[in-house]
Amino acid sequence: MSILLIGLDGGCKLVPSETCRSVIVPVTTIAWSWQSLVGAIFTLLAAVYGAWFVLRQIQQNDRQEQDRKARRLRAQRAAMPLVMSEVCEFAEQSVERLKRALAVAKQHGSVTGTRMTPRAPKLAPGAVKEITAMVEAADGAEADAYIDLLAELQVHLARWRSFEADLRARRNGRVPRDIEIEIVDAAEIYARASNLLAVARPGRRPDEGPMSRRSALTVLGLHDIMFDDAKGYAERTDARAPLSLADSGNAALAGPAVGA
Repeated sequence: MSILLIGLDGGCKLVPSETCRSVIVPVTTIAWSWQSLVGAIFTLLAAVYGAWFVLRQIQQNDRQEQDRKARRLRAQRAAMPLVMSEVCEFAEQSVERLKRALAVAKQHGSVTGTRMTPRAPKLAPGAVKEITAMVEAADGAEADAYIDLLAELQVHLARWRSFEADLRARRNGRVPRDIEIEIVDAAEIYARASNLLAVARPGRRPDEGPMSRRSALTVLGLHDIMFDDAKGYAERTDARAPLSLADSGNAALAGPAVGA
């Protein structure tokens, strides 16, 4: 800008004309008088443009990151029906083996290593990794539901390993009450996985409520009178801490747990 003013002013001095006297000279005179203010205005405009450009770049990066997270969540959610089916199968295996242990405990007062050889159920390889990835991809209530399921799986597996190790080492066995609690824990894993399976499937009815621990026992086929104590424990646990159905839109559907 300064170079332009110098050029115009010098040109008018070398070659005076009517245009110089009427247009250029007044403009250059004002510009020289107010050059500090003009410079500040141009500096301010440059700063505003720079800030706008940076803000636009940040917004574009945010949109790209949100799109990336949305694609990752869709991909993880698409895999969840298979993973939740594997978790349900694990819970079914656990209940079947605990049923046999409970029958022995009811007959003899407890289960010991001399009365049966336990074999802990196996969770499908990669299931924990897939659930952990879903926790990272999801938000809100949906992520919390997978966190709770993961915690229940870890506790149940740890208790199974302890149960198996105690019986193999001929240490203290398990009384019926201990086994009934583990049966309800396995039913809770089945219920949580079933609820998440319902969320992962796009055809879920919005009025469909969550499965409770008590209803999971019924689904798992525990109808015999031998399981009445386990059913009572499940009902009390449901009343104290009912399970919820985490919505894929990061909201929990309200409503009481479904009874058998």
